[in-house]
Amino acid sequence: MVSAGAIWLFIYNRNFGLANDLVNLVGLDKQNWLGTPQWAMTALIIMTVWKQASYYMIFFLAGLQSLPGDVLEAGKLDGAGGWRSTLYLTLPLLRNTILFVLVTALAAAFQTYDQIAALTKDGGPNNSTNLLLFNARIDFSNGDYDRANAQSVLLVITLLLLALIAYWLAEGRHKDVN
Repeated sequence: MVSAGAIWLFIYNRNFGLANDLVNLVGLDKQNWLGTPQWAMTALIIMTVWKQASYYMIFFLAGLQSLPGDVLEAGKLDGAGGWRSTLYLTLPLLRNTILFVLVTALAAAFQTYDQIAALTKDGGPNNSTNLLLFNARIDFSNGDYDRANAQSVLLVITLLLLALIAYWLAEGRHKDVN
């Protein structure tokens, strides 16, 4: 993530960055992507999605390759077109893959530290890119162990609750389908 952050520092550079070149093509003014509170988190999210999308696509590719061909063929014979086949056959069959990617991506999002440190050094302008784990590491570095531990426990509980909700929603939908 640190190397990706270094690349994106050049892309977001106010003077010669690719992001501002693209904005100029549309006719808008140059932006200080990492220096303004309203753009810093958006810039961080764009970089993270760019970095992680290919990783999650591997899971979706594996899930798509493992779909039973006979079910998809039966749907085609029953008259299911492209969208209907996707909505009523492919997506329900990919339910476990979607659940896995969702929980993994949520856990990774809450553990964001490297991107923030690489792009904004100290949490960005007005601490606009500070997240829970980033704050916990800062507090730990400053010797505020009680606060850092409390934030870490809060992070684990939040992730556990989100994973349980995602699992509960996936299982509830599974029971409705059967």
